Amino acid sequence: MPTILSGLIAGVAIGLLAAWVYLLFWKARYTSIIRADAVQRSQAVTAGKVHEQLIPYLPSFPYNPKDVRFLGSPIDLVVFDGLAEGQVRRVVFVEVKTRRDLENAPPPQASVHTRKQNKLGKLAQSYLRSKRLREQPCRFDVVAVVVNDEGGVTAIRHIPNAFSVAAW
Repeated sequence: MPTILSGLIAGVAIGLLAAWVYLLFWKARYTSIIRADAVQRSQAVTAGKVHEQLIPYLPSFPYNPKDVRFLGSPIDLVVFDGLAEGQVRRVVFVEVKTRRDLENAPPPQASVHTRKQNKLGKLAQSYLRSKRLREQPCRFDVVAVVVNDEGGVTAIRHIPNAFSVAAW
């Protein structure tokens, strides 16, 4: 009986040791995958923020850079179309989306889902009210910035009236 018990204890100990070693290897591998993903996401967010700041100054941006105000998050840009000429024609809320490829990806406006559209609509309404521009015509555009692997801008695609929000 003592040899069976000692064999059982040794088997359980070896099993626990093997499980512990497996857990350590799994944790190390999983941690490196998570870290690599976090670095990649962080680089993508940083690139997106840089493009939001630079896009008004690129030649193919459809508005006068003097008409643009950077708000940050969650509204990327507000364009007071015509401000530089002295007559604001409309207020345009611009969502900037950075993409590596437009052909094999969903359209940029598809990434502005309904929940975000509603949030942007409420924020835009509040912004217009705070600036006493409630009666000013407005719309929501999406500007897609296409970049190469090095982060250089290869194209800009402007989608006017990309989405509309419920009546205010």
